[in-house]
Amino acid sequence: MAAVLAVLGELDAWIDKTPPLQAPQRFGNLAFRAWGKRLEEVRHWLCFDTILSLDLNPQNVDQLLSTVLPVELHPAIPYLSPYFMTSFGSFLRMDYGSGHETSFAIFLLCLSLLKFFASEQDEERQVVLLLFVRYLRLCWRLQDVYNLEPAGSHGVWGLDDYSFLGYIFGSGQLRGRHPCFGLALIQLIFLLHRSN
Repeated sequence: MAAVLAVLGELDAWIDKTPPLQAPQRFGNLAFRAWGKRLEEVRHWLCFDTILSLDLNPQNVDQLLSTVLPVELHPAIPYLSPYFMTSFGSFLRMDYGSGHETSFAIFLLCLSLLKFFASEQDEERQVVLLLFVRYLRLCWRLQDVYNLEPAGSHGVWGLDDYSFLGYIFGSGQLRGRHPCFGLALIQLIFLLHRSN
């Protein structure tokens, strides 16, 4: 898991190395395409065993994946690579949406099915609470810095123009807890606020 976090941290650092262009644009700064081109060039980078000792300057994403994954999982790289590549938005349309987020979730699912992550409850929690949250922070930063357009916005009917899995994982944390009804919660918050 530490290697995947390191990859996400490196991708985040690329944003600083690829600043937005200072040109008037409604949505999607063209520098996002340069960021995406760099990712396409390093897509082979998924060999997590050695990534922490590398200078994180691989030639392409498949090589990136090969530096992150153990050797026995290298045959899966051609299948993992497309999910990883589409996890950060469309470099052509310069947008990001829940489909891109779902690609990252499928990427994580594939790693789980390949037994890259330990099949333990604590490890599964860390995949969501550390890894997925780190991915979301990276994507939020991409959206802010490059002013990415929401992909397939549903306007007022959408919970969020960019993502939805965070809501599902968050509501999953309530499983097994006492039922909490919306109005009762609002009244409790109101009473607590009023008493202060």
